[in-house]
Amino acid sequence: MTKRLFELLITFIPLMAWGNGISNTRKVNQVDFSHVRINDKFWSLRLERHSSATLPVCIDQIEHQTGRLNNFRNAAAKSGSHSGIFYDDSDVYKAMEGMAYSLIVNPNPALENKLDEWIDIIGAAQLEDGYLNTYFTLTTEKRWKDMDKHEMYCAGHLIEAGVESRNINVNYKESYQYDEKGNKIGRSEPNFFDD
Repeated sequence: MTKRLFELLITFIPLMAWGNGISNTRKVNQVDFSHVRINDKFWSLRLERHSSATLPVCIDQIEHQTGRLNNFRNAAAKSGSHSGIFYDDSDVYKAMEGMAYSLIVNPNPALENKLDEWIDIIGAAQLEDGYLNTYFTLTTEKRWKDMDKHEMYCAGHLIEAGVESRNINVNYKESYQYDEKGNKIGRSEPNFFDD
């Protein structure tokens, strides 16, 4: 029965798509979120709270209430122990992604400096072969052997944070103005829109 159903699907799906030659589909173009402005009473308030309340709490938790950022410092120094659970690196990366999203639509030099500081701390923890996971760097467990230890999960969040940090460079940091010696002196308002 299953084989017969599969054969029918293979036969009729292309015919359904071919139909009468007239397509009722439309192409949907992706719109980068930095090109969208939200100006309503509901979402604007939540986005502002993300920047003013949620991110500061996340930063405080990661820097002062847990050992998450210290795990990266320990991994960079190749000494000390790992604090917390094996997937804690992902929380740092998720907070960094949130910082990056916030910076793209709501420039904030203090938040930008905090993100840059974390990038430096995390970069120092990366091993020579490119590997980066504080749990496996600071313990004796073999890496890439037990997928229940969330290595791919953490790596995925690292990649997402990296992509959004790169978007800051494209959309935000390129708007800085520099003097003749290369010192940052200010910034022009970035143009995220094609208007």
